Amino acid sequence: ACDQVVDYQIVLADGRIVEANNDEHADLFLTLKGGSANFGIVNRFDFETLDETRLWGGMRVMSKSSTPEQIESLVQFTANIPNDIYSFYVVLWNYQPSLGDIAVTAMLANTKAEEKPAAMKKLLAIPAIMDTTKQTTLAQVAAESEQPYAGMHVSEAELNDYGDAQAKEWLAGVEEFAREKGTFVD
Repeated sequence: ACDQVVDYQIVLADGRIVEANNDEHADLFLTLKGGSANFGIVNRFDFETLDETRLWGGMRVMSKSSTPEQIESLVQFTANIPNDIYSFYVVLWNYQPSLGDIAVTAMLANTKAEEKPAAMKKLLAIPAIMDTTKQTTLAQVAAESEQPYAGMHVSEAELNDYGDAQAKEWLAGVEEFAREKGTFVD
C-alpha cells in the first residue's frame, strides 16, 4: 500500500506539522515509504487511487503438485512486469481444509479489466481445482480473498535461501569473532 502514498502529513518531534512528498521533505517521504518509524506522528496519508471501477481477477486454487509450474509462471510473470503494469499476481501455498491438503492459491487481477492477460498465460494454463476469475470490482475481489479466512488469525512463515552460502560464510565469521576472548563482556 505504501507504493500508492503520494503525501504524508506528519507531526515532527519539534511540534511542526509538515507535508512529506516528492517535492517537500523528499528524504522524509522516502524514509516513511520504506516503513521506518520514530520520525514523528503521521496523521494523514494521501493515496493515489485507481480510476478504473472494473477489473478482471479472482482466485485460482491448484494442486500442490503444480508447484514447479507455479514457480516457473511466477518467474515469467515477474520478468514481464515492465510490459504489463496493470496485472497483479500473488501465489500462496496454504492448507485447504476442504481438500485436506496443501494447495496453491493464486490471487490475480488486471486493473484494465483485460480478461486473461498475456502476462498470466503460463499461470492460466495450469489446471485449477477452483477458478473464480471474472469481470468484477476491486471490492468483490478483496472480499473474496478473505474467504474462508475472515476473522481468523494468519500465521506466516517465509524461507529465502537466496545467498545461503554467503550467509553461512558471514555467520561463521561472526561466530569466530564472538569466540575471541574479550570480544563480549561476560
